Amino acid sequence: MESLTIISLGLGVQSTCLYYMSSLGELPRADYAVFADTGKERKATYDYLRYLLSWQDVHNGIPIIICSDRNLFTDLLSSANSSGRRFASIPCFTKNESGTTGMLRRQCTGEYKIAPVDIAIRQLYGLRKGQRRPRTFVWQGWRFR
Repeated sequence: MESLTIISLGLGVQSTCLYYMSSLGELPRADYAVFADTGKERKATYDYLRYLLSWQDVHNGIPIIICSDRNLFTDLLSSANSSGRRFASIPCFTKNESGTTGMLRRQCTGEYKIAPVDIAIRQLYGLRKGQRRPRTFVWQGWRFR
């Protein structure tokens, strides 16, 4: 089985740049770009996704796969007991009495972004549960150097 090259498309500056550069031949052509939809992205993100899908059609862009297993907003509003799933914490910001700020530990990126992209990749290979995934190159904008 031949290895795939995937762009993990978060629709930020870096991953979108990778998408354009790969589509236009400035970088080696990736096989697919995968966008993991949390179900509650900013309106501007969804507007840009629609634009990018139409750009893809006109410019022979890399095929974009949109995957969404869960809805972060719905999961936040429902209790862990009613949804039947463990709750993944979101980045919550804190401020203590002295005025310093911080951020609580988050787990949502793994469950709402990384895992859905991995599931989509496994589906592209046609793998069943328990089958090992072939070597796959996954480009992430913030890690592509």
